Amino acid sequence: MFANNSDSFQIIILKQYFNSNHMKTKIELEQDIISITSKIHKEFPELVKYITEIPIHISAEAEGNIKNLEDYYSSLEEIIRTYSKTHKKT
Repeated sequence: MFANNSDSFQIIILKQYFNSNHMKTKIELEQDIISITSKIHKEFPELVKYITEIPIHISAEAEGNIKNLEDYYSSLEEIIRTYSKTHKKT
């Protein structure tokens, strides 16, 4: 297995570092967007009309697309967060 406990500890630290600094892939972001969009449809149907008003820009560069998807996801989160503060569920 591991040569010693120090090796094991280093692997744990590396895994924690990777998980905390992991940049999401395009697929992961798309899945997150689908998930939050579904949540809006189910829990906040009155907000659905705002989803189409949020612009999403597609870039020729992969890094640009990831940033755009992150921004789009953040916008969806912000809509829910803002709405939730002013409208309590019954």
